[in-house]
Amino acid sequence: MSVETRAPQGNGKEQNDQIDSTEDFVFFGAADKNGKGNIASTYPMFYYDVMGDNLRESIRRDKHAVENDLVPKGSLNEFKQALIDKEAKLRQFEMAVPKLSSKTKDRINRVREELGNEIRDRMFTYDQMQQTRGISYAQEEMRRMTEPCIKLTGDTLKAAHAANVRVTGGKVTRTGAEKVWKIASKLLGEESNIEALRR
Repeated sequence: MSVETRAPQGNGKEQNDQIDSTEDFVFFGAADKNGKGNIASTYPMFYYDVMGDNLRESIRRDKHAVENDLVPKGSLNEFKQALIDKEAKLRQFEMAVPKLSSKTKDRINRVREELGNEIRDRMFTYDQMQQTRGISYAQEEMRRMTEPCIKLTGDTLKAAHAANVRVTGGKVTRTGAEKVWKIASKLLGEESNIEALRR
């Protein structure tokens, strides 16, 4: 699956600097890449924490069924193999969650706070949403979402590249910034609903 916002492609010293700049932040792992080694998902696997919860619950139920002879004999081997596959998928999911040092957590938290402020300033407030209607509102909202308007430097820029977000002239769209903010929020176990930023 293609990703609308992605790190810039190219070569030369500038591109090498951009690649090197992401070494501290690794959001996408092997489970998120296709056979060619390219990122194949919009968000990292760990972002979908409900997936892990559902797998654990499904494994728990399946083990209970096997241990209590609730599976028909003719289906037992196939059932056990499906259970093994689920356990392997859960291990893959758990390995996809980055192990963060306290220093890296602090840095990601600062990225989250900085981007949160930038995003909030480019969102209509609840009062503005009530007062502004029609095509003009929709057009302005679309412009805010799709035009590169948030300047990134330092760790926010590193995080954007690690999140596979397109950076144009050192800037990202509000949508791109929201993606980085949501990934950072998941990593820190914080609220990841972007509406939490709206005033």
